[in-house]
Amino acid sequence: MKKLLLLLTLSFFSIQANAGSCPDGSDPVKSISDDGTYFVYKCGGSAPSSSETSKKTTTSVKVKPIELEASLKSVGEFDLKKLGENKNQNLYAISVHGETFDINQDGHDDLIIPIASMNSKHRNVPNEFSKPALLFWDDSLKKYKVDKEVQKALPLLYWPRRIRSSINPKTGFTEIFVADMGLDLANYDFSKGMENLPPNCGGQNHLITFDPSSGKVAEIALPKLWDVSHGLAAADLNGDQVTDYVVLNSPYIKYPAKCQYKGVDYTNESYILYSNKTGGFDKTSIKLNYEGYSKAPSIQSGEVIFDENNQAYLVIGSEAGKGDAHLYLMKQDSKTSFTETSKVKAPAILKTVGAPVYGEILVADVDADGTEEIIASSNTVDESISKWVGRYIQIFDIKNGKLLERPDEITQSPTSEITKGNDWCHHLFFNEQSAWNEPILTCTTITSQIKTKKTSFYTRNNNMLQQAKMKFKLNDDIDNFNWMQSFYPLTLNEQTIFVGRQLTGKKIINGEMVFNSIKLYLLKPPAKNIKPVKPLEPIKKVGEAANTFDGSYALIIRTEPTDGFKNIGTAQFIIKDGKISVVRKYRWLQTSAISSYDTFEGVIDKEGNINASFELNPIRHMVEPKTIKFSGSMESLQLHGRFDEIMFWDNETKKYVLDENFYTSNYDVIIDFKKEKY
Repeated sequence: MKKLLLLLTLSFFSIQANAGSCPDGSDPVKSISDDGTYFVYKCGGSAPSSSETSKKTTTSVKVKPIELEASLKSVGEFDLKKLGENKNQNLYAISVHGETFDINQDGHDDLIIPIASMNSKHRNVPNEFSKPALLFWDDSLKKYKVDKEVQKALPLLYWPRRIRSSINPKTGFTEIFVADMGLDLANYDFSKGMENLPPNCGGQNHLITFDPSSGKVAEIALPKLWDVSHGLAAADLNGDQVTDYVVLNSPYIKYPAKCQYKGVDYTNESYILYSNKTGGFDKTSIKLNYEGYSKAPSIQSGEVIFDENNQAYLVIGSEAGKGDAHLYLMKQDSKTSFTETSKVKAPAILKTVGAPVYGEILVADVDADGTEEIIASSNTVDESISKWVGRYIQIFDIKNGKLLERPDEITQSPTSEITKGNDWCHHLFFNEQSAWNEPILTCTTITSQIKTKKTSFYTRNNNMLQQAKMKFKLNDDIDNFNWMQSFYPLTLNEQTIFVGRQLTGKKIINGEMVFNSIKLYLLKPPAKNIKPVKPLEPIKKVGEAANTFDGSYALIIRTEPTDGFKNIGTAQFIIKDGKISVVRKYRWLQTSAISSYDTFEGVIDKEGNINASFELNPIRHMVEPKTIKFSGSMESLQLHGRFDEIMFWDNETKKYVLDENFYTSNYDVIIDFKKEKY
């Protein structure tokens, strides 16, 4: 009876927290727990909220999803079996993971579609390889298309698990890192033990480059090394502006004697590929120092995040096995070492049907305050069917090296549905802006909409991520959407919309129906709902500096059109006696050296009008930094400038030159800011 009363009491407080107010109508008071691991919300001296990280699971209240008006447009159909170039006709082509990125740097996102081969029992087959597909957006045709020469030059892959894309600012090339985990054992019969299954020998990772000026594909040589890379993180960790790669492994290669590595090595250890001065990468083994573990956990996901002091951390998600799944925060001690500073358990409800897994992690600025948060998606292994099921998404802050959950800022599915369904998140994406004029979190799944009760979309309203669903007017759109899966956000014509896919190309193999092709659709709002981009403010005359607005302000820097990054920098203004500068403590800049912030100078008058200047390169190309003039106001909480007459580095003349053929002749650079209390 005491347990029942406690559960009812906790449920009551959880509902109150989700409602955003206390019984007397006042707002709850937010504080940090005694052990510093979670937020506590109190109403007039009441007991702590039930939403405690790793201690209790938030009670879910069924909330009607927000509706987003949308329409569909077909933008291409592609035979993955043909594009993958796998010749075994007893196998079919499947694509599970994917990525969007502006590969050819024309201002429109392209698609990276990895392909694997499966038999009629829906099992990945040993030593069968396929090429990935790169699909380029053709804005004149308004469709995706294949470049035959590019496709021909791509490498063969086994089971591509993780993909990270970036632009190397020194070469101007697009870089696509593909972590190939080797044989996937899903749908195999584990009842007779791992030793009786085909051995997982891992796969060779690849770093593909694309030269936008020539349209040619090449590869940067990586160590000849096979591993089962479940986790892949990407960030500039050595400060040279080039992306480094953290490859996170666990001991999945259990029987190396059964493998044929053909002259290459294998590893079960984690490592970092640091960029070097010759344009290649140096492999550096890393040590992950867990607290209180004689045996390291099994890694499933990972990301890099920087705190307010620009301290790098690894965020690692594990699977439970026979214990608990955890989310770990690992502080970087050196180039070769990371040490655990905090961890949280996966939600307890996931253990009711099997072993929990933190399968996906995203780092993003959810609340647009200039500081990135951690979004972690967990699910569970249903022991009755040996498959991943369910979904539970959490948001975390980092405070003094601790993970602090924000359970009141995302709605969960009803409790009865959390541990059900093959709709766990294969990928997470967060877009601060979208064509629906709403920030949107996307959980990409491989389950058709008609087969799941969970939505793939969450919009942020009233400081909370709430489930959202697409609403269509045409019956054809409704029917097509019901059979769609794998939604990815992408930017086309300066608008962030979505692409989804249907399975097509039906084939019968050994009496089993399979599919070799995908048909792509764009999801976007009706034309009347899309708002034009805000024009630049006219430059106003600014009077003498005044201390009217002195204080600290969080800032985010972005460009229109975007150049692959939604934000290129975050920092903090300090205004003193009307003079504006950037504080040294809270700085991050993706496209230029951090020291560029030292060039920022600004002045604000008593009316709130602002003029400023800032020397930087705001795009991901090797171009000459220049001093950009900004103007804005306290009324708009924005500074606008223009980066034009763009000068590119010419290797032949060893000078910066004007490229009149570059697709974007200028970029609007926008600094959004807001007052903070420090």
